[in-house]
Amino acid sequence: MIGGSLKKSFLYITLATITGLLFSCSFNSKSADNSIPKIIFSKPAIKSKKNIIVAVIDTGIDVNHRELKGSLWTAKDGKKNGWNFVDNNNNVNDDIGHGTHIAGIIKSSNANITLMILKYYDSRSDSQKNAFENSLKAIRFAIDNRADIINYSGGGRGSSSQELALLKEAESKGIIVVTAAGNESSDIDTTPYYPASYRLSNIISVAFLDGKGKLAKESNYGASTVDVAAPGEDIYSTLPGNKHGYLTGTSQATAYVTAMVASIKSANPKLNYKEIKKLVLASSYKNNNLIGKVVSPKTIIASTIKNIYIAKAQLANN
Repeated sequence: MIGGSLKKSFLYITLATITGLLFSCSFNSKSADNSIPKIIFSKPAIKSKKNIIVAVIDTGIDVNHRELKGSLWTAKDGKKNGWNFVDNNNNVNDDIGHGTHIAGIIKSSNANITLMILKYYDSRSDSQKNAFENSLKAIRFAIDNRADIINYSGGGRGSSSQELALLKEAESKGIIVVTAAGNESSDIDTTPYYPASYRLSNIISVAFLDGKGKLAKESNYGASTVDVAAPGEDIYSTLPGNKHGYLTGTSQATAYVTAMVASIKSANPKLNYKEIKKLVLASSYKNNNLIGKVVSPKTIIASTIKNIYIAKAQLANN
């Protein structure tokens, strides 16, 4: 158990290969008869519920979805819930569905969450370069507007000095960045995938588990680079038009980890980002049989069919 004493050159190298938003997601035809899996504590002890601003860098969101519209961040001017970097306006509506799905998973946390919607990609954005440049602008926006957490489900093979500098700035400001390890079945220790492969203390890199709790064959992995694996197969969540459905990928697993981070931070506002990351990892359990002891992610998050547990965590304010 964890007690209350928890101590406190130019843009692209290989931009031709950067994926922008590499979802590898698929809809599932299952009947939508269950609710979005919830993030819960095995020993709930929420004494404080500080509002946590989560920047969702994605395809936008259905701002009118009944489950999400009450949780949108609003700028001081009262006119925007984030920004659309594709069209350079404040219309952050989702024309793909991915961002809405991710937002629903994040909102499943028991934390007091406000969703800052940063749209960097849509179906008309066929330029990978533009998508990447938009993601840089989105990170900048999140930093400037004091997001507590950045959820970024995109990535690619090209590293960028500008991206790294932005993420280091986020690190200096205590912003946790939860990012997808990618869906290419590769070892990102040897074939890096960015931003997950930047070795920064504020990044939590996430692989995804299949329905049997094993590392999914599509998921990237890395014994040194990947921090945690979480459920990502056939995840039920919100979709545009007040609908729900299933998607699969590291994006979904990343959203669950973001929800866990938000829960911990909401309940323990005095914890810094290093302490929160340690708590997330300590609250998961080691599994060296995902695909081999050498290349396994460090830890996986305990799960049941409908709930994702912070398995061992005793909150620091207990």
